[in-house]
Amino acid sequence: MMIPAQVRLQGIFDGKNHRVLWNEFEDDVGLGSWTGRVVKQTQADGGVLTIDYAHVEGNVLGRLITKPDGSKRRVTFDPATLYPKTDTAAYGTNLAQTITYERSAGGQITAQIAPLGRRTEYSYDGSGRKTQITMMAGTTQARTTILVYKANGDLESITDPLKHKTTFGYTSRCLTSVTNPLGNVTTATCNAAGQRLTLTDALNHTTSFIWTGEDLTQISDPLGRNVHFRYDVLGRMIAAQDVQGNLTRMEYDGLGRAVKSIDPLVPLCYK
Repeated sequence: MMIPAQVRLQGIFDGKNHRVLWNEFEDDVGLGSWTGRVVKQTQADGGVLTIDYAHVEGNVLGRLITKPDGSKRRVTFDPATLYPKTDTAAYGTNLAQTITYERSAGGQITAQIAPLGRRTEYSYDGSGRKTQITMMAGTTQARTTILVYKANGDLESITDPLKHKTTFGYTSRCLTSVTNPLGNVTTATCNAAGQRLTLTDALNHTTSFIWTGEDLTQISDPLGRNVHFRYDVLGRMIAAQDVQGNLTRMEYDGLGRAVKSIDPLVPLCYK
């Protein structure tokens, strides 16, 4: 597949027009077009990452990524699903470690084999949701975790390898209760936007949350003590007030990076 040159992401520049990333692309000279595949990335510090799409080892085609520090990673792909089949870190060294994946016809991971040969197997339901995870599969130490879902896809329960079951309850898709294996229940409430309003533990201690739009502006603990947060028009936190009324302030540069924190209890500014 050929990608028109005009839709490629060539570079990324920050707010001061400093280049933080520059891409170079594979050029199909014969067709006078580009495949759209990045073969080289130059980072802000001058470090270079390269990608070789035609790397062959033992008649197996793979992708070889060389990082700025010189370390290499080789990835091969399943020909049927096109998802990764093997992923080797520290490729070409005596420290090389390979993770191998087995997949279903739809590309879902059915097994993952760690560098030491330890096998983890996965099962799925008809909707593609993970229902079973078996670690150390095929050994006497195999341990299985089971996940059960509601009809709408919400996670209903998790049963660990020791048969300890945790269940989850929902109200309008908002998680409103968690019951641990001992039967202790933590409950919660949400607003119409799905934001957490209260959280009550098994001892009936309630923590409350207040929101202004998308911003969390107050947390009240079970003793009624309040912590307040303030934001600028860009949604960045600029101040936090603790239960004693002490105010910590944050300042940002033109790129949105936090550059200063002013602690009310210490007469210093940290940059």
